[in-house]
Amino acid sequence: MKPAKTFKQQARVAEKAAQETADEFVSRQMKALASGFRAQAKVLKKKKKKGKKKKGYDERVSSKLSRPG
Repeated sequence: MKPAKTFKQQARVAEKAAQETADEFVSRQMKALASGFRAQAKVLKKKKKKGKKKKGYDERVSSKLSRPG
């Protein structure tokens, strides 16, 4: 499973645990944990998109440079 997807799944589990617990402190902690997992997933996804854009640009530039004439 991809890392971003794993973090999203962990966020869902933490959110569910937050809803099911009777302890308010634990509930807040689980919500904060879920928020952190979502933030990590977002960063990984953004980083992956940035890498793809950069790679595409490099391929275009190198193909133009290697053409004769």
